Amino acid sequence: MKRDLNTEPYEKLYEELEEIVLSLEHGDLPLEKALKRHERGMMLYRECLKRLKDAEERLLQISKNEDGVTLTKLELSEYEEP
Repeated sequence: MKRDLNTEPYEKLYEELEEIVLSLEHGDLPLEKALKRHERGMMLYRECLKRLKDAEERLLQISKNEDGVTLTKLELSEYEEP
C-alpha cells in the first residue's frame, strides 16, 4: 500500500519497507511488479535513512553543552540529579 512519505510516521514507512523486502525475497512476483516494489522500497529506504540521520543530528545537538562541546555518556551522568 502506498503511503505519503511526508505525512506517515517513521514506523509505518519502515513496516511497509519490511513488507516489500519480504515480498521481493519470496521471488514469485512478475517482473514489472517486482520492479515497482523495488522502486518503492528504495524510496522508503532513503526516507527512513534520512529520518534516522535527522534524529541522530537532533540527539547530537541536544547533547551539546553551552560551550558547544558534545558531552559523552560519562559527562552526561555528571549532570543527573542524585
